[in-house]
Amino acid sequence: MTPKNKKNILLQTLLILMLSMGMLLQGCGGKEEETQSQQTVKEEERELPAIVITEPRFTELDKTTSSTISLAGLTVKNLESIQWKNNRGGSGIANGTINWRVPEVTLQPGENTITISARDLDTGEVYTAQLKITYEPVKLLGNLIIKPDTIYIDEKNEMVAQISITPNPKLNKNKVEIYRTYKDGKNMYLLGLLTDNGDLKNGDQVANDNIWSCKFGLARGKEAREGLKRVGQTADELSQLWGLFDKDVGTQISLRVDAYLLEKDGSFATVYSNIASVHVQKR
Repeated sequence: MTPKNKKNILLQTLLILMLSMGMLLQGCGGKEEETQSQQTVKEEERELPAIVITEPRFTELDKTTSSTISLAGLTVKNLESIQWKNNRGGSGIANGTINWRVPEVTLQPGENTITISARDLDTGEVYTAQLKITYEPVKLLGNLIIKPDTIYIDEKNEMVAQISITPNPKLNKNKVEIYRTYKDGKNMYLLGLLTDNGDLKNGDQVANDNIWSCKFGLARGKEAREGLKRVGQTADELSQLWGLFDKDVGTQISLRVDAYLLEKDGSFATVYSNIASVHVQKR
């Protein structure tokens, strides 16, 4: 093969390689342009939601310890009044339309699904948006503890009740009461008031530690019998009220704490503790 032929073959090979590279580059460029074109079409076809919830920014897994929440959002269409509804109860109309707000929605313990809806004034189509939130109330009262948990008939019975209370601005701090109760849980009579002010006379050792205490006693049988003359009641009647008698030996006395939370209408809602039992014995 002459040098000239070798040169021609080399040039042809180089040309083929250049053409091949050009075709590959053109092919790659074509695919890229096609992809960009498709993305542009998709962006044009994509529409913003008609109703957008901007506040609160919860997800379906979010939880709250507050019994109420407020909502706010935006609309991008010509919508009539914005309505809200909680699947656990409650509904209403938001303030505003383009920039709308719901000042307060009451939640129920567990999962709440709040639906925001409005009708398009131009097309009549109804648009919706949803928010799911789980309300887990903070337990106000802990377990009621009575020390000692055994008392003896015809002896001086001095006990201390203690219970933890979660701080709450609605709590009536002047009315945290401990009662002796009937077997059905109804209050029999008031034993005393619990405090968290460090009053050792009332059994409270540390002020403002969220452990509320009350020191109290139950009347001995002898004291109860002497009290009969003053109040003119029978032994059985007085025993039902506040005394301890032989018939109480071997039984359990039930005690409970009642706390009160201020409601919006100015009334108080009662929060009950668990029932604690005290054993009655005779030496």
